[in-house]
Amino acid sequence: MRVPTYQRQTATTAKTGAINFSVRANPGALAAGQRAVGDLFASVENAALSWYEQEQKLKRQEKLSQKEIELDNALETLKNEQRNRDPMMVLDGDPGNNELSFSELAMNKLDELALGIDDKRVRSAFLSAARQTVNRSQISVNQDARNRLVDQRAATSLQAAAKLEDKIVMGNGADRADARLKLFGGQDAAGNEIIGSYYQMAADGLITETKAFELTRSAEKNVRKRQQEADAAILEINTGRRVITAGDINRPLQQRRDAIADGIRDIDGAVAKNTITPEKGQELRDKATDDTVRAIGLGLMTKSGDATGTAMEIFSGGAELDPILDSMLDGMDPSAKTKVLNDFFTIANKIDTERREREEAEEEAADKENVDMFDMIINTDTTNPAAMDLSLERHRTLLQRNWYNATQRKAAETILGLNQETKPEERKTTDEANRVLNQADNDNILTPELVVSYQGQLSRADFDKFFQRANNEGKDGRTAAKGLISSRLRYNEFKDTNNALGDASALMFQQSMFALDDWLNTAKADGGGRGATYQEVIAKAREINEKNETEYQKRMRVAFIGYLRSQQMLAPNLPVDLDRPVDAALEFLATQNQNDLIILNLTQTIQSYVNIGVR
Repeated sequence: MRVPTYQRQTATTAKTGAINFSVRANPGALAAGQRAVGDLFASVENAALSWYEQEQKLKRQEKLSQKEIELDNALETLKNEQRNRDPMMVLDGDPGNNELSFSELAMNKLDELALGIDDKRVRSAFLSAARQTVNRSQISVNQDARNRLVDQRAATSLQAAAKLEDKIVMGNGADRADARLKLFGGQDAAGNEIIGSYYQMAADGLITETKAFELTRSAEKNVRKRQQEADAAILEINTGRRVITAGDINRPLQQRRDAIADGIRDIDGAVAKNTITPEKGQELRDKATDDTVRAIGLGLMTKSGDATGTAMEIFSGGAELDPILDSMLDGMDPSAKTKVLNDFFTIANKIDTERREREEAEEEAADKENVDMFDMIINTDTTNPAAMDLSLERHRTLLQRNWYNATQRKAAETILGLNQETKPEERKTTDEANRVLNQADNDNILTPELVVSYQGQLSRADFDKFFQRANNEGKDGRTAAKGLISSRLRYNEFKDTNNALGDASALMFQQSMFALDDWLNTAKADGGGRGATYQEVIAKAREINEKNETEYQKRMRVAFIGYLRSQQMLAPNLPVDLDRPVDAALEFLATQNQNDLIILNLTQTIQSYVNIGVR
């Protein structure tokens, strides 16, 4: 079939710019617009994909950076912790004790952080970079640990060397030889060559050869110095032990002399060996002498019943007391000897005072209970049966203790109604008994014995009255006697002073009162004055004063000499003349400046001694 064709009916014109069209269509031209639209959409899609890829890249980089920072912080913390760990643990750990090395700890931390990353690309990138970071940290930490391990090994070796020094100085013979070989080296018993400790450290790379030489020389000097110091200390200890032996007056004399000779020999030997200097040797000898003299003196004074008298004997030359003491005093420096003798008087006074106070306390404690019992018996309420029973029990106790004298016993038994010849309440006081006892009371010669002798002529009330007066008279007599003794010794004048004068006065006063009380508490049958009258007690006080006169003057003279010696620091040229101490001192003071307060005080004090008879 034939297809019809279109035949143009008009001609084309150029006025409108028309052209001829063919009826055949162009597909490329027809799709050009669609392609343009498609290219536009493709361009937009490509741009979106580019931005998405960039966003993912940034997120991965941020995640990676965060994990790397966490790893850096964790590694820094681990590195700081390793500085306080044992280097061996840092390097190798200890599986048996679950101790991990730094490498293991770091890898554990790396794995822990990697597990927290979900993105495979980030995890892969993190692991790749993190292993390098861990390796660099491990190199740094391990190097530090190795350095510390070397230092630790060196420190341990140095400590071992120091212990070897100690053994050389303080060990026994075998220990010393073994330690010296290890520290300084040499040949052992088998002929093997031994390297010294410090050179062994150099061989191990712990120190340099130069440092090993320096440490070895320093150790040699230290050992020599410490051996000298140790030997000197042993010398002082041995000297002290010998002083104890020499100063013990209870040991055999030859043993004490041997101790002194051995001590001098060892000190001289130490000086000869340069263990101590000659000056130190002299110091040791002087101290040993001083300590020995003091020990002997203290032993003699403590053993003696009169420490002050013993001190005076030592002062005048104690060969009879102890030959070692006398020879040592002769060899002492004069100033040291003076100080020792002055100290002896001070110690002697203290010993005597303490002994006296102790004896008085014991005596009073022993007698007070008995006296109190007797007083309660004498003052028993005889109308009270319970009181009478208690007094009877006390009476039996005093009988068991054998405390009564005849008068006291008779008086107690009379009060208790044990003497039944005549009942006290039935007696009447006779004129004779009344006259004799009142006269005795007026004359201060009333005694319990006199009252008891008139018991049969006294009523119960008068017997009690006169017996109480007799007891009171004895007490009054003691009070008066005490005043008499105190006045003679000028005790009240000197008791508040703290010088030798006061000490001597106090000592004599206490001794005198002890003698008086001992007499008052001793039965007359035994030479005592128990139950003595007022006048008898006064007479005893005068007797004590007369007996004390010589000793009092001697003690005061010794106290005065001690005072002069103690003042030589204030007046360096003050003489101490043992034959005429007062005159020599006053003659010297007369040549000094009389306006000087020290000179004035010395003169006044010396005059106080003159006033009590010291010459």
